[in-house]
Amino acid sequence: MWQNFVNAILGLWTIVAAYAYMPSGAGQTLLIITGIVVAILGFWGGSMATSPDRPHGAM
Repeated sequence: MWQNFVNAILGLWTIVAAYAYMPSGAGQTLLIITGIVVAILGFWGGSMATSPDRPHGAM
């Protein structure tokens, strides 16, 4: 579960790094899009993680 939140933080860091270390262009845009996708999937995966008292796949 905590791994998903680490992925989300790394996604946010990718977005920040794109602005801080890359000039404008296709590379920066690709890093921003990749960071957004990784952050969204990380937060989503962390929020959907199962707890010990809930069976896998149950909502």
